[in-house]
Amino acid sequence: RIVEQLKVEGILVLNVIPGSAAEAAGFRSTTRLRDGRISLGDVIQKIDDQPVRTSDELYLRMQRYRPGDTVSITYWRDGETKIKKVMLDSNAKKKP
Repeated sequence: RIVEQLKVEGILVLNVIPGSAAEAAGFRSTTRLRDGRISLGDVIQKIDDQPVRTSDELYLRMQRYRPGDTVSITYWRDGETKIKKVMLDSNAKKKP
């Protein structure tokens, strides 16, 4: 079987924490399907039009904001680039 290869730059979302702002915004995490295949999560490409290609860049960009700020996140999902506005939340519930 031939798999199409795509080059998408950004940060792959591996896990979305339940109760987090990311979950509330509807971001998808990477999951393993019942048949063993992997379904890739969203790929975050930009924060307020500033590219993010590494986790370090993502953390540096996010340090500029405070809880309650709204940021524009450009991401790739299912072959399409999308943009979503997300309000940052410091009171995200984290499960152990």
